Amino acid sequence: MRCSALQLLLAVAVAVAEPDSDSGVPAAAHFAVAAYNRASNDVRLWRALRVLRARRQAEAGYKYDLTMELVPTQCLKNDAGTRDVELSQCPLAPPSERQTLTCDFQIWTRPWLHNTRLISQHCQPHNPDPCPRGTAASVSPQDCGSYPRNLSPNRLTT
Repeated sequence: MRCSALQLLLAVAVAVAEPDSDSGVPAAAHFAVAAYNRASNDVRLWRALRVLRARRQAEAGYKYDLTMELVPTQCLKNDAGTRDVELSQCPLAPPSERQTLTCDFQIWTRPWLHNTRLISQHCQPHNPDPCPRGTAASVSPQDCGSYPRNLSPNRLTT
């Protein structure tokens, strides 16, 4: 089957995004966390602990699919100036108050138009390994088989 030049131009590219080579990943992650903090009913601000997975798709801009681990900080939303706070300067909440979340975000950006949108977000309590040794019978084997283990925070995987 032969493709015309137009069909090739209309093809959508999907790639695993790496933070070292794709400057859009940190910007998309920052945007996602800011959107989460705006929508959250929590009195504290949250920040990204690490990006677990990142994927970029070229589609009249770039769509980023990010899976991140979020943690609460000691910075409160009601403090003066929290709208412009640098989250990396906010100390993490004490361990006793540090429930982490795993969040999936879809961000669509057209940087040349200075336009970025949150398409979707879904967060749930973080479970570092749903299939430890001695897994309860309520967890099916197919759930365990597809779970990515040994994720390195320096190397993003799918």
